[in-house]
Formats: sequence, structure tokens, C-alpha cells
Amino acid sequence: KTLMIGVSQSGETADTLAALKLAKKLGLEWILGICNVQESTLTRICNLSFITRAGPEIGVASTKAFTTQLASLFVFALTLAKTKNHINIQNERNFLKQLRHLPNAVASILNEEISIKNWIKYFESKQNVLFLGRGIHYPIAMEGALKLKEISYIHAEAYAAGELKHGPLALIDENMPIVAIAPNDDLVNKLKNNLEEVKARGGRLFIIADQGFELQEDSCTKIITLGDHAGFLSPILHVIPLQLLAYHVASSKGNDVDKPRNLAKSVIKWNVRFSNELARWASQNAAVAAVWAAERAEDEAEWAADEARIREKVSKGLVRRVRGKRGVGSGRRRNRRAGKERQQQRQEQTRQARAADLCFTPEFTSIVHE
Repeated sequence: KTLMIGVSQSGETADTLAALKLAKKLGLEWILGICNVQESTLTRICNLSFITRAGPEIGVASTKAFTTQLASLFVFALTLAKTKNHINIQNERNFLKQLRHLPNAVASILNEEISIKNWIKYFESKQNVLFLGRGIHYPIAMEGALKLKEISYIHAEAYAAGELKHGPLALIDENMPIVAIAPNDDLVNKLKNNLEEVKARGGRLFIIADQGFELQEDSCTKIITLGDHAGFLSPILHVIPLQLLAYHVASSKGNDVDKPRNLAKSVIKWNVRFSNELARWASQNAAVAAVWAAERAEDEAEWAADEARIREKVSKGLVRRVRGKRGVGSGRRRNRRAGKERQQQRQEQTRQARAADLCFTPEFTSIVHE
């Protein structure tokens, strides 16, 4: 009765695959894979799969794949709750309504990009940044710290705001920016107390807040206000400003945001080899298409020659066209039917070749297993 869930953007993450293979070896029957690549090792290992369909993730520091994974896990949790009768129909409809509203909410957050750019000057020259979050937003603080350190090369750490007194508070001074996620939820008052402690020690605050967050801006406090609190979907919205912040800080420093230094993951090597394999197969397909085109041209030339011979004989009165009966015309029609059959066979071969995705070829499979 145990379900194991493996989450991976590429479906080729070595440690995740190793854990799933071990679980399978130990007899675990049900494994769910949440992945962005449909034809990946992860989806072949798992007997259940949820494809996020975020599109190709070019950068090493994954962004859109992360947000779609959050949405996928929310849908999965909602499905389980419905199956076990833990939510009623009205709650289910409300959750689905919030989920459908996500694109509009994300679009409104992207309109705040100018405000995020105004924060760049406070970060690009710093050596350390601290991220704070409470409850379900603590992992989002971790994601913001990870993105900043990955592509801007600034040391960044995330802490649960409730643990601020257990060490991190000693590090705070005017040279360490503090990024806080402040949703307008049940923990907002406790978070405010934590932020007041930071201000009292000279820390500079940068807050991503919901509507209704009652804290005033000043010289040491900068606030970007999003929309109304989105409940369980709030982490998806709050992570976007953090990703944008990391992106713009890295860009201002002239860093390559798609290929950060020292992060030569195996996925990059896999992508290069896949590109080479794809190019080789494309050239082979081009060669096959050229052969088919040549055969088609030969058939058309043969049909044209037959037509010319028939016209010549008809003009000399040697034969006459007979429609609907066996004769010269019916032979020409047989040739045409044979040509059409050959053309249909080629089209069927092309369709089968396209249906058999490159990911299932022996060459590509060997790359994936490496």
C-alpha cells in the first residue's frame, strides 16, 4: 500500500533513478514519476507517470520545470483528497478555480519585474544573502537561495524564520540583505516579529508580500506586493519573484545564466550527445527522403514516356483510346495504380518512422542508460 514518487525535470537524475531502482528491487509495486520529458529513463522505470509538459528546459538552473512540478504535486494531492473523501465538492471546485486562475496571477507578477530590477543594486556587490520563509514557504526560500547561488555566485542560505534566533541572527548586519517571503496567512504575525528583530540589528529587508501585509517601507525595508493570498497555491506565485531576482542579479554581473560555472551536470553531456544523435538521424532521414524523391521522379518520367508513346500512336492512327475496356489505356492505368501503390508504401514507411520516436532507437537507448 506504499506509493513512491520520483520527481525529476530531465528524468535522468542519477540519484533519483538509483533510489527508484532500489525500491523496485526491494519489491515496491507502485512508483509514480513526475517528469518533464516523456521518453526518459524515469518514465520507463515508473509504472505511473505524470508529465509536466513545461517545454524544453535550456538552463541548468531549472525554473519553469520547478513551478510545474509544484502544480503537479498540488493536483496529485487534490486527487488523493477527493479519492479519500477528505474534501467536499465545493472545496474541490474552489481549488480548481484557483488553479485555473494561476496563469493570470503569474502574468500580474511578471508585471512587477521592473520593481525587482530596482533591487539589483542592493545585491550585485554583496557576498552573502539570507532567505527567510515560514511553513510551506520555507522550501520556496530554499529555492530562491539555490537559484541565487547557482547563477549569480553569491553565497545564499535559507532558514525557517522560526529558527532565526538559533544562530542566523548573529550573522545579520548592514552588509547582508535579508529576503523574506511574507504571505498573508496564519503565520504572518510571527513572521513580522522575526522581521522586526532583523531590523533592530541593522539588517536590510527585501520582502515579497501579499496584499494586506502591514509593514511600511523605509530606507532599510523594500517591499514588493503581489495579489491576494492564494492559499496552498501561494508558493507557486512567491517563487517567481525570487527566480527573477536571481536572473537579473546574475545578468547584471555578466554571468551566463543558462550554463553556470562548475555545474557541468551529466544532463548537459546527455543533451550534447542527444543533439549529435538527432543530427545524425536527421541526415540519414534526409538521405532516405532523397532516394524516395529520386524514385518518385523516375516513376513520373516513366508515366510521361508512356503517355508520349500512346499519344504518338494515337496521332498516327495505329491505336485508339479505349476507355472502360482492356487496352492501351488500361495498361497505362495499371502503371499509374502501381505507382500510387509505391507512393502509398513510402508514405506508410514515413509515418511509421515518425511514429517510432528517436528515443527508442538502440543508439539513443545506450546514451540514456549511460
